[in-house]
Amino acid sequence: MTKGSDGITIHPRYFIVRKAASELNEAMAKILKTHGLTFGEITSILAEEILIWNKYAIRHERHPDDSEKKGDEA
Repeated sequence: MTKGSDGITIHPRYFIVRKAASELNEAMAKILKTHGLTFGEITSILAEEILIWNKYAIRHERHPDDSEKKGDEA
């Protein structure tokens, strides 16, 4: 753990996550410019990708030993 100047303890992964967020932001800006996407278009793309990643995260959480089971299966 790291202590900030204000005395608050910062989780070790905080800076890793902030760096990744910055890199993602740079990549998205490049994609927006390269393809001339609108805000609605990039938001739609991101929403779709989040749904896909989330689907597999839920499957893993609910069925860690059976990746073939869907998240809503018992």
